[in-house]
Amino acid sequence: MASHPNAPGFGNVTTRYVRVAEVRVEMTLDTRTEADGRGRLILHVHGDVDLGTETLLGAALTEALADRAVREVVVDLAGVPFLDSTGVRVLLEGRRTALARGAALTVRNPRRVVHHVLQVTGVAEALGLPVARDGDEPTRG
Repeated sequence: MASHPNAPGFGNVTTRYVRVAEVRVEMTLDTRTEADGRGRLILHVHGDVDLGTETLLGAALTEALADRAVREVVVDLAGVPFLDSTGVRVLLEGRRTALARGAALTVRNPRRVVHHVLQVTGVAEALGLPVARDGDEPTRG
C-alpha cells in the first residue's frame, strides 16, 4: 500500500495495488438444427448469447444459410436466458444474409427478458416477433 499525505482535501489517501490472477472462462453455446424437408430449418439455441458466444451463433447461422434449399431459418430462443447487443447484431446480420439470398430469418419463443431486449432495440418486429404493448405479456411462437 502507498500513502499520499499531501492529497489536497483528503488528508491521507491510501492506494491499494492488487494483482489480478488470470481467469479463464469457457463460453459455450449449444445449437441444434431441425429441417422439415420443405425448405424450413429450425435452429435451436441454448445458452447465453453475448460477446463470448456471438461468433458461435454467427457460425451456426452461416452454416444454416449456406444450404440453398433452405428458404426459411427460424431461430428458436427458448433456451436463451440472456441476449446482449452482440447477439442482436448477429441475428440482424443473419437476417440480412437471408434476405440477400431470397430467404427469411425469424426468431421464436424468446424468454421475457430476451423479448424485451429485442423490443427495446427496435428489432422484434423485423425478426418476426409481435411487439408487446406496455403491460402485455410477450407472445411466444
